[in-house]
Amino acid sequence: MSARSRGSSTPTRELALTEVGEAERGRETDEVVIAVSPQFGAEQTETIVGVPHADVLREMMAGIEEEGVSARVVRFYDTADLGQIGNRSAKRSGSGVSIGVQSRGTTLIHQEDLVPLNNLELFPQARS
Repeated sequence: MSARSRGSSTPTRELALTEVGEAERGRETDEVVIAVSPQFGAEQTETIVGVPHADVLREMMAGIEEEGVSARVVRFYDTADLGQIGNRSAKRSGSGVSIGVQSRGTTLIHQEDLVPLNNLELFPQARS
């Protein structure tokens, strides 16, 4: 679905996530979970540097699929702590690997056998 920003002729993407129940451990070893924070795409719709959340997810999913694996999006409602989001989602991922994303845009890659603050990679967001 697309919409137009007020006063702009450039189409903007809308983000529509459909809840299907409690996230469980994936069964496929080629699955990567993309885990988002409570406000992602809800009360906040773009990162602090202005990238729409819909574009963030679209690009992540495209990159994952280019590597020949599948993506599943999971939302955590009980915490915005990125270390916890990444760690807990890695434990739900069939591959044991996840990408956690805060609504501000800070992103990390996590692996299930690591403690919450010992992630594989952290990509902070900051205004320039």
